[in-house]
Amino acid sequence: MDFIPNYHELLRWLLAAVIAAGVLGSISAAAAAVVMRIPIIGPVLAAIIPPIMAQYEKWLADRLQEAADEAVKTVEQASSTYDLMPKRARSIAKQQRAMALLNEKLPEARRLKREAIVRHIEDAVSRMKGN
Repeated sequence: MDFIPNYHELLRWLLAAVIAAGVLGSISAAAAAVVMRIPIIGPVLAAIIPPIMAQYEKWLADRLQEAADEAVKTVEQASSTYDLMPKRARSIAKQQRAMALLNEKLPEARRLKREAIVRHIEDAVSRMKGN
């Protein structure tokens, strides 16, 4: 039974898959079309659904950005452990450590594509250097 994840892990995977595929907009459009058929309140609900889903998607993206920022700050604070490495190896080690920290902090990020996580980490590094 160890091979079957628990209910909460499955929900996290499903949420991460929805985020990665970018289907929240499609889901909200389909939900709005279905809700539109309800008499009297349908048009009102159909107008409310897309903005709520857009806010939810923005909240998830902001949460990922905050987690990436925290992971990069943690790695940079412990940068003395990487000082003896060559520059290229040091950057790879720091990136891998930041990715591991991001996955610990935000388990939903585990199911995102590696390129997306690397992009968020690189964006966090550039924000940190800019500040």
